[in-house]
Amino acid sequence: MSIIKDIWFHTNLDLNILASNIGLIQVEMDAENHWEWVTGYLENVQLDITRPIDSKSDIYEVRIFRLGESPIISGELHSLIVTRLIKLGISPIYIGIWNYLSGNDFEKNILSKII
Repeated sequence: MSIIKDIWFHTNLDLNILASNIGLIQVEMDAENHWEWVTGYLENVQLDITRPIDSKSDIYEVRIFRLGESPIISGELHSLIVTRLIKLGISPIYIGIWNYLSGNDFEKNILSKII
């Protein structure tokens, strides 16, 4: 079984709405030049929901990952997040790993796609 580090998808929903509907608690929001994000806890795991600020449309690529170096999710937590995203009408949802390249660039390795 491959290690899942990231879940990503495209949406126009506000990050606070996503955090609330996913079930994050103790939510904090922040931003910098290129990214904005919310962090919070789900099942005692600290997650980050982030997206670029400078989208050329009203649809953003949003990434969810676990803060720190650990894989994002065990099976149960992964399923919980995906189920809650599907209830929001988000599709497709990509599961895999974002590998940092440089600057704000990442290589995205898709392990599965949920439609």
